[in-house]
Amino acid sequence: MPATATGSPVMFDSKALMGPGDWGGIVVQSGGDAKLTQLAMHRATVAFQADPGSTYTIDYILVDTSSTIAELDADGTLGHGQRHGNGAKQVGDPIFITSASPKISDTLVDNSNSGTDQINVSGLGSAPQFDHMEVTGCHCAFHFNQGKNIIISNSYVHDSAYGMMILGAVNTQVTNSNFEKNTVNIGDCFGAGNVVATGNYYDTAAFDMSCSGQTNNSPSASKLANVGPRP
Repeated sequence: MPATATGSPVMFDSKALMGPGDWGGIVVQSGGDAKLTQLAMHRATVAFQADPGSTYTIDYILVDTSSTIAELDADGTLGHGQRHGNGAKQVGDPIFITSASPKISDTLVDNSNSGTDQINVSGLGSAPQFDHMEVTGCHCAFHFNQGKNIIISNSYVHDSAYGMMILGAVNTQVTNSNFEKNTVNIGDCFGAGNVVATGNYYDTAAFDMSCSGQTNNSPSASKLANVGPRP
């Protein structure tokens, strides 16, 4: 789990303290540039939203008890995060990336449910990069409707129905990551998508039958160290 930065975070919450959707959340509109660090966000509708044409640099952020964790429609960076879904009460996917190529690192995304996907990517030109992630507790840890040259590296993907659904994402790359206790580690290659996996550890088969023609280079025989979020 990623550590928190020193000092107390800036708290964003509602007065009502009722639950998800009490207040709107932070929105960076087109032309805006947000540089934020040490945030704790509770009970928002969309905790963080980046509109097309905006930029952002976010570090050390905790999000929980919110309807949606993030809607990212613009490029930027997010680091050192703890982003928790609402467990059985989660409705809809917590994180959406649409026609954007953010870089997300050192982040835990957890506590969703079997009917939701943690990170959902759409848009033919989307090329997000995920490094040193831990993603767990959902249907798909990573669900790629579309995208090109998506990268997942040094990550820990576990305890989900699917670690990754490739679907329409082309030239997906996943490297030096651990896949454990997923029903399917990497699957659903029935569409136009394809994947190159290199140096990953899997506790069961790397691919389901739909991905059997994909590339699996140098799988590791043992768990990899130094994967998942760093302090």
